[in-house]
Amino acid sequence: MKTPEHLSVRFAASLLLLCAAMSGMAQNKWVKCTELSDFVEGNCYLLTTAEPSDGQFYYVPASSVSIASGAFSKAGGLGTRSTADPLSLSPTEAGWLLVKTSKAGQYRLQSYTDDSTGKYLYITNDNNGVAIDNASKASSYWTIAQDGDSPLFKFTYNLKLKRDLCPYLTSPYGFRSYAYSAENEYSTHYLAVYQWTAGEVSTKTQTALQWSASAAVAVLGEVPTLPTLTVQPEGLTGVVFSSSNPSVATIDPQTGRVEVRSEGTTTLTATFAETDTFYGSSASYTLVVKSQQPGGEVADGYLHDLLTVESTGVTSSSYTAFSDIQAPGGSTAVYAGRVANNATANCFQLNKEPQNNILTTASGGCLRRVTVTWASYMTADEDGRSLAVYGSHTPYSAKTTKVSGTLLGQLTYHVGEPSASLDVTDQYEYILIVASAAIYFDQLDLAWATPVTVRTQLTAGHYGTLCLPSAVAKGDYTGAEFYAVAGTTLTPSGQVDGLVLLPVDSLRAATPYIYKATDTAIRVFYSGSPATAPAQSYGLVGNLSSQKQAVPSDGHCYILYNNVVHRAYNATATIAPGRAYIDLQGVQPYTGTHSRALRLGVK
Repeated sequence: MKTPEHLSVRFAASLLLLCAAMSGMAQNKWVKCTELSDFVEGNCYLLTTAEPSDGQFYYVPASSVSIASGAFSKAGGLGTRSTADPLSLSPTEAGWLLVKTSKAGQYRLQSYTDDSTGKYLYITNDNNGVAIDNASKASSYWTIAQDGDSPLFKFTYNLKLKRDLCPYLTSPYGFRSYAYSAENEYSTHYLAVYQWTAGEVSTKTQTALQWSASAAVAVLGEVPTLPTLTVQPEGLTGVVFSSSNPSVATIDPQTGRVEVRSEGTTTLTATFAETDTFYGSSASYTLVVKSQQPGGEVADGYLHDLLTVESTGVTSSSYTAFSDIQAPGGSTAVYAGRVANNATANCFQLNKEPQNNILTTASGGCLRRVTVTWASYMTADEDGRSLAVYGSHTPYSAKTTKVSGTLLGQLTYHVGEPSASLDVTDQYEYILIVASAAIYFDQLDLAWATPVTVRTQLTAGHYGTLCLPSAVAKGDYTGAEFYAVAGTTLTPSGQVDGLVLLPVDSLRAATPYIYKATDTAIRVFYSGSPATAPAQSYGLVGNLSSQKQAVPSDGHCYILYNNVVHRAYNATATIAPGRAYIDLQGVQPYTGTHSRALRLGVK
């Protein structure tokens, strides 16, 4: 289990702008008109029958638009207001504003823009359909009538048409000319009308909760870095926390402390329930819990040699020997073998003869994965053919003609599968690859973990600290067990008297850990490129420099010496390169349980 992380709650003055709707302020909102008397001049909008969200109105482009008979155009849609003032729109927005005329019950449908003259939606009287322009003719008016008890209003164009052109609103996208079967029909719309108005005056105060991130990832066996919560107004109490999937991670309802339990996804939510004086609010983030992967957060963390037929220098379609080749990728492996360059596909070609092969004469470290990319030249005739991968602890000869070593597995071609991969769990420093029959491939991707001895002259059972520049995958180390800081133990009086450690299976680049020696030396296989600066770690501060580093004597920093954690009382305490010191500031008491947890005493 993961040690819980104490929830850090911080207050941001910037949120005051977001939560300015405080006591005594009115809540603006869209209100649907149900009576003609509800219409307020200058504040009433013709909208679609779809219910708008706060701040939405029906808009049209500011430019003139003509729509011919039967044509369709996205001449408008639901838009978003730029401010709380219904008439303060951005230059690119426009809304259908109902403008009264001198005749009772007649309105123009004006497109409100920054242009004071506005633009109007009207039917042209010359049989050209619907238009948006600076129209001023009476023919551009609609008469509005209540449609019984319906919340919709009937908008009727007040002139008969000479032909079968009537405007038709295609909610919520635009306008078109609709062809009636009979001539001389009136143009009629049945639409809802809304206005942006001040709601009831509220005496409550708005609240706001906000996580510092919308998602987070935690790795089992490692201390997570989780989002923090900001609340407004400052001093708000009564926030309750919950997890949608407690089997993945739990969160303390009062403190917000998180404990991860298993792989999966959960939503962690902070909620403030509405009271007589405060509005309610909530905020959530998604937490994904994963198991440890080789190389930590690096894709896989290995050095990848990409071997192609071009990199071998073989250009002949006849089988040709090559040697002393180092492939792009950065490992120290040296490749040799005997291959053909397929004249048609310009790719590797091998057959079942064992003298035709690919091998290493110098090690690239510890082989971890082999991936082959098959040539497009492969067909159903080659389905089921394979490359066999052998491993050895001794170098192969460039002139190898017989199969030897331990069979690690097969890379088998199947129609429709562009590549195949083989993961290697045991430690082999040299490889040999041969084919079961004629086979063609574009590339071999060989992933190597780099070996190095990082500690010597150790005593089994003793503890120490380690901060390595590169990642180390699970199983790629010997001579020690590794641990991360999980929390502290306290005396009855509340003083720290112990450090709780949880085991880890892989090491992240530049991340400090505590180790327990199981042999006289620690040997690791590095994965990936080295880091240049220490990574953040719960309770540990690493030193990746080539010089000793001073340990702060501020009262909460410690060094590990003779299996005991000692406080750094003065400025003379230092740690060597590749080591770490312990910083207990912010490290919380450990409240979980773990079958492999260890405790170190603190003095």
